[in-house]
Amino acid sequence: LDPSPKRPPFERILKNFSRSTADRLRSRRHETAFRQCLSENAPTLLNVHNLHGCGLNHDHLPEQLPIVWTLHDCWAFSPEAFAWKDSRVEGDQFAAPDRPLAAAKERRRRFFQREAPVVLVSPSLWLADLARSQTSDKVRVEHIPYGVDSESFAPRDSKQTRKAMELDEDRVWLGHASTWASSRKGFDVLSRALHSLDCSRLGLILWGELPSD
Repeated sequence: LDPSPKRPPFERILKNFSRSTADRLRSRRHETAFRQCLSENAPTLLNVHNLHGCGLNHDHLPEQLPIVWTLHDCWAFSPEAFAWKDSRVEGDQFAAPDRPLAAAKERRRRFFQREAPVVLVSPSLWLADLARSQTSDKVRVEHIPYGVDSESFAPRDSKQTRKAMELDEDRVWLGHASTWASSRKGFDVLSRALHSLDCSRLGLILWGELPSD
């Protein structure tokens, strides 16, 4: 909804003093842009992806339009995108929490009771099963995997792969895909496990977002 990946200058300055106020301004701006886009294009169906982080929520979606919501996390049917445990701190950890909690739950209850059809589409079986377990039987949930090029993404000879990636053939290599040091993907568990092992013959490949510093 933004032509630029950055907020307008005034919102960026305001965020340093009151993030909540800046977020409310962004929400209003995005809601206006969203309604204008709907008015100009007059769609007969809406395909929704991630809403959290943009200032919009379920209440902003037009009630008369059928919706296909492609799931990338749990936020469509749960008050947070993800919930997980971090072994280094107490209590549950949340990503993109929709709060207050009671209002967030009520918002989703109303959304799934709308007359226009809603279909939740999940690329993974795990997420599809989770969506089914947290919504009523009336909510349609489909599993549609991401399309991938099976020629590019296919098993290869391990020795040739090690040679191409210049990996030591005498080591056992572990792979971990995650935002750097994120407990949501279990990096805290992996780090603790590695510290308890003899890593002289182990190698670790990480891919994901680099540390901010």
